[in-house]
Amino acid sequence: MNAPASLESRIAFAPRPFDAGAAQRALDAAGFAGRLASGAARDLAFGVAGCSPYLARLIVRAGDGLGAFFTSSPEAMIDNAIAQAWRASAEDDVAAQQRMLRLAKDKAALAAALAEISGALTTMEAAHHYSRFADAAAGSALRMGLRQTARFGFTPVDGDEPEKSSGVVVLAMGKMGAFELNYSSDIDLIVLYDPQSPALDAPEGAKRIAVAATKAMVSRLADQTADGYVFRTDLRLRPDPGVSAAAVSVNAAESYYESFGQNWERAAFIKARPAAGDIAMGEAFIASLRPFIWRKYLD
Repeated sequence: MNAPASLESRIAFAPRPFDAGAAQRALDAAGFAGRLASGAARDLAFGVAGCSPYLARLIVRAGDGLGAFFTSSPEAMIDNAIAQAWRASAEDDVAAQQRMLRLAKDKAALAAALAEISGALTTMEAAHHYSRFADAAAGSALRMGLRQTARFGFTPVDGDEPEKSSGVVVLAMGKMGAFELNYSSDIDLIVLYDPQSPALDAPEGAKRIAVAATKAMVSRLADQTADGYVFRTDLRLRPDPGVSAAAVSVNAAESYYESFGQNWERAAFIKARPAAGDIAMGEAFIASLRPFIWRKYLD
């Protein structure tokens, strides 16, 4: 299968800038003139920078790397951002992890936006790729959180990828679950854990490990830093969010939906999917909920 063509070769449209002065200032700030080979690439960068202050900031931040957005395919650029998000989990301190995740998010957002605006990708294709990045960001952030819980007795099966077979899964809901994220979307997540997982068999208890890892994950994703945030993260779709912990056991979740689940929760789970963590566990949980999601009788 041939690799996707470069963005530059797929530009079908460039927007007319709403604010040409702002566009010129943004491009001048980073000296872009010599970095963009074709008129089509320059027109696209100029139009985007003149219509969206957010994308103008991302263009400026790209600096010397801006040319790669045009000479590479948007798919390759987003794959690069995904790899960068995973590499963030290898950083030694929280600040470095957060910074790398946020820079990766900037790359994914700019690549998806340039591709969609230019017609290189459809809106649904751009949203799908951006949602793939969100999966990686959540997965990397969960990995960071789980590593922090070693002091509570978390014993991963795989030290390099502790989220696998961890007994902790992140379910993507809403637009993320449906691969429909847009550039300003928050992400709706439900975090579940299996108290019987060997990795969570610790004196401190499975709940403490799962809750601590969840809170650390959310911090990596949602904290506002000098580089912004990765995604605003909402955990309120979990069972009984007013009283439940940030992570809920699978047994408690199954019992809740069986006894108290609402129609809106049935609808919400139509889009749900395991996005990070123990994927097999998440798939098994969603399979167990099918009788709840798809009622046999509607009376």
